[in-house]
Amino acid sequence: MNVRSLLAVSALCLSTTACEGPIGPAGPAGPRGVAGEPGAGLDDMHICSGFAVTSSDGKGFGLSHDVYRFADGSVMAACAVEGGIDQSSYFQVYRSEQVGSDTGGCFVTFDLDASSAGYWKFVVNKERTSSTATYQDPSSPLDGRTFNLGCSNY
Repeated sequence: MNVRSLLAVSALCLSTTACEGPIGPAGPAGPRGVAGEPGAGLDDMHICSGFAVTSSDGKGFGLSHDVYRFADGSVMAACAVEGGIDQSSYFQVYRSEQVGSDTGGCFVTFDLDASSAGYWKFVVNKERTSSTATYQDPSSPLDGRTFNLGCSNY
């Protein structure tokens, strides 16, 4: 067999599976890897809720702000506004060094006025004993109005 024929047969075998044998059995499992660092456990949590009365007829919105602090300093904040059949919620996760991790800041869009892009800003106070929800909408008479939320700390 000349070199040209040998190269042609080799190329044919490499481009098809006809020249391969059956797949053999799986080999033994490798050694177990090194155990990772334990996850950051939950240090404390602040479960806050309140009600925002925004009209003279007593109608309003339910407000909630939950802040979970972990052993590594990270924070997860969840916030929600509920009114009638409408609800809007959001959550934010912070690394320990990020701006907002100290107050568990959380923002959620829930407009009180027709199509004017209002949103709510939730924060826990520095002592972590209460939370506030502030409505932000420059075109609304309710802009800047702050509502206090009662918190349970665990």
